Amino acid sequence: MQTPTHPSVEVIVVGAGLAGTAVAAVLGRQGRRVILVDPRPSYPPVFKAEKIDQEQVQGCPRRRW
Repeated sequence: MQTPTHPSVEVIVVGAGLAGTAVAAVLGRQGRRVILVDPRPSYPPVFKAEKIDQEQVQGCPRRRW
């Protein structure tokens, strides 16, 4: 069995959700050697990550349109 080889990396980001993808992109643009690891093989073409807790909703001002 052959062992896969990888170039040396500075950062391993685990989780390709919104935060993981963003931090990997920022670090990569800064010239860091980054590997992004996620158990899912791919994401849908339109990537969305939305979550609003009840506490956040209560803090939003109410508007009448």
